[in-house]
Amino acid sequence: GLAALDVLDREKLIQRAEKMGNLIGEGLRAMIPRYEFMKEVRWRGLMMGIEFGSPRSLTLKAAWTLMHTLDKSLFPQAAIIPLLDKHRVITQVAGHNIDVVKLLPPLVIGESDVRWFLKSFEEVLVQMHKFPGPAWDVISDIGKMVVTNRAR
Repeated sequence: GLAALDVLDREKLIQRAEKMGNLIGEGLRAMIPRYEFMKEVRWRGLMMGIEFGSPRSLTLKAAWTLMHTLDKSLFPQAAIIPLLDKHRVITQVAGHNIDVVKLLPPLVIGESDVRWFLKSFEEVLVQMHKFPGPAWDVISDIGKMVVTNRAR
């Protein structure tokens, strides 16, 4: 335990977490005005919560409503599946029936990693805002499986 605390101090990992977390958080927050599905970004150090919300435009609102009608936990999958499949970024849905994705990057993340993540996340958001589009194809398949499994 003491060795771990020594590394935290020596490598200034707590300060690094705050700095890198702020870079990611502010980068994500800057995307909110450009992407209708993004509602709020919360973070403390490198622990991130990205909340999605109902969009304003009619087409995207219809997609939002459809996904939530199929399953209230389905929508965040439109972000986390392409992030993993195309960009190799591991994220998770923060809980059942909530539209929040959590991100917990390692303490040793660097600025180039932050830029890479923000670029990857924005690419996923662009696809999510195309309806129908690639992100929706994945969700459609999941939705079909959900409906099929409920019938059994």
